[in-house]
Amino acid sequence: MRKRHTRVSISFLIIIGSASFLFAHSPYGLWYKWRKDRLFLVTTASDPQSYPIGLEIATVLGEVLPKSEAIAVRAPTTLAALKLLLSHQFDVALVPIDDLELAIRGEGEFVEIIPWLNGTVFGKQKLKGGVKPLRVISVFGTYVLISENHFSDHRAHILAERLTSKQGMLSLVLSNTRVIGLPVPLHEGTIGFNDGRPLPLLPQGEKSWLW
Repeated sequence: MRKRHTRVSISFLIIIGSASFLFAHSPYGLWYKWRKDRLFLVTTASDPQSYPIGLEIATVLGEVLPKSEAIAVRAPTTLAALKLLLSHQFDVALVPIDDLELAIRGEGEFVEIIPWLNGTVFGKQKLKGGVKPLRVISVFGTYVLISENHFSDHRAHILAERLTSKQGMLSLVLSNTRVIGLPVPLHEGTIGFNDGRPLPLLPQGEKSWLW
């Protein structure tokens, strides 16, 4: 299982840079459908621990949630990983919490994605009412598993539940998202899991990872 994820993720090192350009302005069609059905976990090559942790998470999910076909991939930097997330090319990323805090404050290289973090993508306002797009699904020490808020409550709930129930298979202990301070809000799916709510309904048109 581990070798499978390693091979696929290395191949993505070759195409991920071109993907951000090639598909950024055409997020629909065959590529969109193909990647929408799977869980691509974007990590950052600029942080030495991001990819190994992401690979470990993807490997565990591949065993306990095989229909997700979880794959860990690497973007060159945290900025690139956030761009892939905010442009709807991938749904989930694992980034250092310090980098996420810098991004939310718009400091350093992250200044260029301030409009994206305010909900503007390709010059079009995607969100209303000042809602910020990023959400936290799980926390692993100093790393956060994040998504955009369009990532379904159903899938976020499943990820939070499976990672919590199988945390003994991970080398990092999950942090308690009920009490930890975070730079962006928790995903509604994670909140529902924390509160003991039932699994939200599968959205229409979304592939089930459970059956």
